[in-house]
Amino acid sequence: MRACKLGEDWYLVLTTDLGHRDEGGHGGSGSLERASCVAATRFGGALDHWPKALAPAELAPLRLRCRRG
Repeated sequence: MRACKLGEDWYLVLTTDLGHRDEGGHGGSGSLERASCVAATRFGGALDHWPKALAPAELAPLRLRCRRG
């Protein structure tokens, strides 16, 4: 694996919204339509510094802090 061979520190972060409605399409103002989830892992380190839960607006700043080290 590249991260191990070259000593790189990689983050893999997947995010999605859950906003699909039963009748089709996206949108709505209910908590289910506005919910999202994040799955993350790290190759070359741990995610101990990541919070167990975060607001959607916190993800991009968190990723930028991780990139800077």
